[in-house]
Amino acid sequence: MDPKEYQRRFEVLFKRFNEAHLFFFTWRVLQKKEYEKYWKQESNFWNAVHASLNQSWMMSLAKIYEKSSYSKEDTIISIYSLVKYQSDSERKKEVESFLDENKKVLNNIGIIRHHILAHTNAEHKLTRKELFEKFPIKYGEIEKLFEKTEELFHLLHHQSNHSLSMEGFHEECETDVESLMQKLEFFRKAEKKHFEKIKNGESYSDFPPE
Repeated sequence: MDPKEYQRRFEVLFKRFNEAHLFFFTWRVLQKKEYEKYWKQESNFWNAVHASLNQSWMMSLAKIYEKSSYSKEDTIISIYSLVKYQSDSERKKEVESFLDENKKVLNNIGIIRHHILAHTNAEHKLTRKELFEKFPIKYGEIEKLFEKTEELFHLLHHQSNHSLSMEGFHEECETDVESLMQKLEFFRKAEKKHFEKIKNGESYSDFPPE
């Protein structure tokens, strides 16, 4: 493969990884038990947020690690389609070793993507619950996979010395979510005080005011 084309494909895939990283770590922070009280209010909105983030990180991760006839023929971009063109044999070997060691979880992600996320497979007899039981995805493994995937991009980079880094990125996701939740908590407390005043005799007014 032409070096410029390899670089272009690498950058496209790394952008996909950035998106997957954002979806996963934002979703992960929202799973904190202290935030559950918010899900009961505006439940339709929060159910949509949780489901969208959950499906998005899984779909993106599945695309990054797609192993198919398309990746073999280079018609899609994935780790599997890039690694064969890595000219540094040592770095290439490290990536291939990781793919082999983690083929079970990568395979499970691919199956879930194929049968649930990308398609609604009419021939598959398992329910969604049964499919996840047969092809389990442990979130501890997923966190490690995200950490290792960043390392793979270092190994697949077209330059041996580069400034590629995602240091602190998932901490930023956590900070952003916590900031949003603090504002939401402030709003809830103000709303409660507003209606307590009305209950104690003040004239009725909407909250928040128009």
